[in-house]
Order: sequence, then structure tokens, then C-alpha cells
Amino acid sequence: MNEQKIKHSLDINFRSTLQEYSDNLDRQFNFIQIGCNDGYMADPIFDLVRRNNWRGLMADADSYYLQRAAALHVDAKKDSTNYSELIFLHTAVSTIADYHNTQSPWKKFYSLIPEAIRPTVVKGGLGRIGWLYGDALFAGTNADPIRNNPLDYLSGIGSFDYDFVLGHIKNACGKSDACGEISRAVFSTQEEHWPRFVKTQFVPTTHINGIFETAKFENVDFLQTDMEMWDVKVMEEIAQFQIKPKFIHFEAPGGITQNLINKFNECGYDIGVPQDSKDQFAVYRE
Repeated sequence: MNEQKIKHSLDINFRSTLQEYSDNLDRQFNFIQIGCNDGYMADPIFDLVRRNNWRGLMADADSYYLQRAAALHVDAKKDSTNYSELIFLHTAVSTIADYHNTQSPWKKFYSLIPEAIRPTVVKGGLGRIGWLYGDALFAGTNADPIRNNPLDYLSGIGSFDYDFVLGHIKNACGKSDACGEISRAVFSTQEEHWPRFVKTQFVPTTHINGIFETAKFENVDFLQTDMEMWDVKVMEEIAQFQIKPKFIHFEAPGGITQNLINKFNECGYDIGVPQDSKDQFAVYRE
């Protein structure tokens, strides 16, 4: 029988906690972000990274979005005289056990083709503007089509599980809002058409300790993960982490089990859902 997932609150604001900790450090703040996407979409630390002189490693399995994250931060660096070093790493992260039990460090990774979910602007006569999703054109505005895109969350859908990605197309098509309207026009309501919108790529994989080794940070102050349901699998191995980050913020829809809470506690962490996030926040006890 699967252990019941529970929601355990932590009476803390994770963003202000990170900022205060960073402000009081007598050295550079080091972070690792796994599943950075384009560096902006649904990113809980984008402004903190940009505002502070943080040094970090940002990793993603989808090279398309990783390149855009790198470009975003390069543009930010042009406007700053005091900007930290950032490493961009193309990799997926599996569990330590899975990594050592497979014969190849490469795995099939599935995501949605960017052309279908990230619109391009089409300009016509009389100042008319359209937003083009694949081969579906909609009336648009002068607003940034990426930052104001109803399908923006779909750019974060990537997985080793093919059916998981197809399931998100189905969910999007079933929505009654603008996202649903656009999705039905782009993907159609006929499931046999959906596979052509799924991008398959072979990506290099590593495990959490491989990430730590690549970063070469003596201290990891903050670990942020967003891996579409894989976060909890990785966190189950918290006792095997070669470095214990001061703070860990990870996605766990529906909560985590008491067993995982116990594992964090045994490793010296308090864990729960903070006041300003739906994800899990773990704080290492001094």
C-alpha cells in the first residue's frame, strides 16, 4: 500500500529567508537550479538571481530552453557592473540508483515542440497583429507573446515518460479558458494528431552528486528543483547527497510522505510548505 501523502506547513517565507541569508553572508551566495527552463517562466528565483550577486549552476534537459535561459542572463549581465558567474548545464537528473543501474548515461526525453506553444508575432496591414502557434493564427496584441502566453506553462512540460507529456496536451485541450481555446486549435481534439507535437531527444543524464561535482562549489546555499514529478524521487536519496545545501526548494504536487519528512529530519532539515510557495522548502538546522 502506498503511504499517504500529507501537507506539512513551515511557518516561513522562503524568498525573504533566502534574501536575508544572502545579505548576511560574508561570501558569495551559491545556488543550483535543476529544471531552469528558459530562466523566467514560473521561476521563483529569477529576480533574486538578477538582483543579487549570486553564483550558480542552472541545468535543464531541454537544450532549447537552456539556451534561452543563458541568453536571458547574458542580457541581464550587460546591464550590470556586478554580476555573478553562471554555469549552464545541459543534462537531465535521475536518481543515483537509476544512474548506476543503467548501461548508458543517455536517456530519451520528451517535451512539446516549442513552435506549437511559444507564439511568434505576425504583423499585417493597418497595424494588425497576430500570434502564430504552429499553423494556428490568433488575433494578438503588442504585449510580449512569451511573457503573456496562455500556453506558457506547457514549455515546462518535459519528462522521461512519453504518456505524461501526452497527458498534458489532453489536459490543456480540456480547459475552458484561453489556454483551452488555443490548445484545441493547435493540437486538435483528435488524440491521434498529438504525437506529432511531442519532441523526442536523447539527453545526457547525471545524478545529484554529479551536479555538485560539476558546480565545484565548496558550499551550496540553495538547491532549487522543478523536474515534473521527479523531484521527490531525487529527494528520497537526501541521505546520499555529498553536500547538504542550506536550503532546498522542490516541487511535490499533493504533498510528501511522512517517510520523506523523516528522512529530511534525520539529515538535519526542517521541511514543509512555506507561506509564499506551493512547493516544499527544507531548511538545514545549524
